[in-house]
Amino acid sequence: MTAVRRSTRRARRGPLVLGLAVAVTLLAAGPPVPAPAVAGAPGAQATTAEVTITGVRQTWWVERDGTWNVVLDVAGAPPGATVAATISPRFQALDDLHRSYFGVIEGEPLATIPGVDLDGVAADDDGVREVSLAVTLRSDAGSRPGWAFLSAGLRAGVYPVVVTVRDADGTALAAQMVLLTRVAGDDDASGPDEPVRVAPVLTIEDAPTVTADGEDETSMEMVGHAAALAEGLSFVPDLPVTVIPRPETIEALARTPEAATALAALRRRDAPRDVVDGTYVDVALPAWIARDMNAELTRQRERGNHVLTEHLGRVDSSLWEATDGFDSASADALWNVGVRAVVLEHSQLEGEERVLGPVTVETGQGRAMDGLVIDRGISDALVRRGDPVLGVGDLVAELAMVAATADDPAGLVIEPPDAWTADSDGIVRLAEALTDPAAPVSVVTASALLDEIDDRPVRALSPALVPDLGRYPERLADARTSLSSLSSMVGSTMEVLALDQRLLLSGSMTLEPEARDRYVASVSSVVDTRFAAIEAPPRETVTLTSSDGDLPLTLRNGLDEPVRVLVRVEADGRLDIRSGDEQVVELEPGTTRIPIAIHTTIPGDSPVEITVLTPDGSVVLDEVEYTVRSTAISGIGVFLSVGAAVVLVVWWFRHWRKTRRLRRAQADGARLATEIAATDEPARSGT
Repeated sequence: MTAVRRSTRRARRGPLVLGLAVAVTLLAAGPPVPAPAVAGAPGAQATTAEVTITGVRQTWWVERDGTWNVVLDVAGAPPGATVAATISPRFQALDDLHRSYFGVIEGEPLATIPGVDLDGVAADDDGVREVSLAVTLRSDAGSRPGWAFLSAGLRAGVYPVVVTVRDADGTALAAQMVLLTRVAGDDDASGPDEPVRVAPVLTIEDAPTVTADGEDETSMEMVGHAAALAEGLSFVPDLPVTVIPRPETIEALARTPEAATALAALRRRDAPRDVVDGTYVDVALPAWIARDMNAELTRQRERGNHVLTEHLGRVDSSLWEATDGFDSASADALWNVGVRAVVLEHSQLEGEERVLGPVTVETGQGRAMDGLVIDRGISDALVRRGDPVLGVGDLVAELAMVAATADDPAGLVIEPPDAWTADSDGIVRLAEALTDPAAPVSVVTASALLDEIDDRPVRALSPALVPDLGRYPERLADARTSLSSLSSMVGSTMEVLALDQRLLLSGSMTLEPEARDRYVASVSSVVDTRFAAIEAPPRETVTLTSSDGDLPLTLRNGLDEPVRVLVRVEADGRLDIRSGDEQVVELEPGTTRIPIAIHTTIPGDSPVEITVLTPDGSVVLDEVEYTVRSTAISGIGVFLSVGAAVVLVVWWFRHWRKTRRLRRAQADGARLATEIAATDEPARSGT
């Protein structure tokens, strides 16, 4: 069952579905009444645009002695018109049933349902008349208008019943085929001993609901579909069903008030349901693994698991939805994170043989993984003829044909396609058909299907389509690193979480490469703008008159919230950074002064480089160069100066004493010379 499903996924279903789709399109355009090869019975669609026949309700399974009933709306019938029906031989094979959708019904009619005079049926305001036709088995009563009594009954099988509207002259105006499915009883040899296990799958998924610019574009149509489907499930709480929700879509529902009731119904814990794990958005798993994007896959899985657990209350992490792409490398990657079973498309397996039950697929490392294959052929029966009531009847007929030919035990996974009317009536109608006590099927969840069927053939995986991701992985990695740096600066704010969501959304397979790049570029742009809001001053010169002082670093925070930054200081050997080479500081909005304690060792000019970074040290926010000019004399300088003065004083004293002694010696020498000279003068006079 499905609420929302992308039509792009259906491209992988194979030629049978494609052919049927084309045929249904042609039939809807109004084909002529089929050729006589139909054994005189008109085809499966209306022959004119004026008269239409649509389903209202019908008996899904009729037992050996039971009564089959179908109620139809007939619109546009002229006065005097009648409605009658013929019962043709049962189909011998599934291919016969498929041909009947194209109007090919072989064999002479087995019985007729006498005509009903439409003039005797009240019409509503739109001229629509509700007509009831019935077939009673093993009854001897005589037939009457609208009733056929078959005393011989019918053998187990699927019978085409062609309902025809004729005018007063007997001309066929419209025809519609309805299927009568007679189930095997205890006295019938046909069919398996065990019922066919049927695991209905409900997929809730939409394209990304948030744009690259962060705008919420949640589709109200998707919300309405999900709400109607959840309402239908609330009417049949005992229906086993497997839910495959896309976490991003569930998150969109959670933020939409109109979807609150739907989420509550989906979250119901006492219902027999499986919730399948998956990535936040649908990603090209093989391509991501080939490009070594395992870290990003982990983020996708963790976010998806968190969303499903929070809003749906449970998730089976051992079961994985892999219909978007799967290969042996994908199997290895999923095995390593605990996945043991995957939901697959038939086209992802080699071979054309129909899969009736779980299969075993081998990983690249030789490990075994369970596979559950969606049967698109049977699932498409719900929409082949565009009538929701007859579609369920067609599904019932398909299941009966499988049950009649399948070996024990057998199982099917069905998922209604996009075109199915996913409303509460549709859910209830389908639940009634599958859980009818007479049905040769047993409704189970995916996990129960795995538990109940042990015999699993080994099937090889087909080569996966690996799209070219171009430069996306590198751009995503760069944006992820920048966002991580922003988070280290501002914390896990709502903006950071929103930007992280955009990076996750960029991985969706629904996006074209250009759109994917816009998501990444928008995140990088926002992050760069936040980084640019942190500013340092231009070149500064600081004069210190003391050997100890502060560099008055002034930083500006242009954001509206506090941030943390890393301040890194580098200086030459003439300066000591007393407050440390690095420190993480908090900046309030506006201007913040950060004193950086320094100590000068030598007077003069010293360069200081200050770098402001994100706390993780990955992004440079700004840089500033300081020149520290010191005019102070250090302790060593004083010591040297005093020493020099002492030396100078000692030298001067010694020099003074030496000079004094020299002068004294010179004076003594002069006095002695004078005395000698005075002594020599008389001596010369006596001679």
